[in-house]
Amino acid sequence: MAELLIFVYAGYYHTVLGPGINTTQIIYWAFLFLASPLLAVRGAKLSYIAFDSRIDELKDEALDLDREERSQANFDDTH
Repeated sequence: MAELLIFVYAGYYHTVLGPGINTTQIIYWAFLFLASPLLAVRGAKLSYIAFDSRIDELKDEALDLDREERSQANFDDTH
């Protein structure tokens, strides 16, 4: 999807806003097209690293809540 948006923007830029396209711009758009998936992966990894401790806390909370619900259900079944 990101690559499609890059093509659409490049087409719009060079047909409406700019006078044309030259070799430098072709190299720029090609690099941007090839680099965008790598940049997306890097961004996702950096976000995961930044929020890693919070993600682990939320996982622990979910496990504790699950254990609590199971113990409450077992208690209700025995009484």
